[in-house]
Formats: sequence, C-alpha cells, structure tokens
Amino acid sequence: MAENGKITYWSILFKASSFADMLNRVDTINEIALADTRMLEKMEQTLMHFRISSLAIALFAGSTAIPASSMLSYSGNPPN
Repeated sequence: MAENGKITYWSILFKASSFADMLNRVDTINEIALADTRMLEKMEQTLMHFRISSLAIALFAGSTAIPASSMLSYSGNPPN
C-alpha cells in the first residue's frame, strides 16, 4: 500500500481473492488506522509541548506578548 497514494479502503477490500484474504485485508486496514491514530496523538502531544515551551520562553524573556502559536487551539480528538 502507498503512504501518500489515492488508494481507498474499499479498493483494497475489493481486490481480495477469497473471503480469508478479505478478512486479512480488514485486519491490515485496522492496523493502519490504529497506527494513524497513534501518530496523530503523538503529533498533538508534540504541538502541545511546543506551545508550552513557546509560552515559557516568552514569559522567561519578560515578554508581555503571548506567542501566537500558544493561542492556536485543537478542536478535539482526531476523527475515527
């Protein structure tokens, strides 16, 4: 499967050669989706650490302006 391609989950399932192959493909798709979710969570944590660090640096430097990056908000959990 391609990381940046236009392959859909449906196209992967429809290429199954048997019912067992389709079940294996479903498992693979679930593993990929779980890995994607974990990656998004790591990215969210990294962004939060960056915002906290930026704010701490600004406060330590005596700046009265809050960095714009610390004002950005995340709207919630990644989509399922």
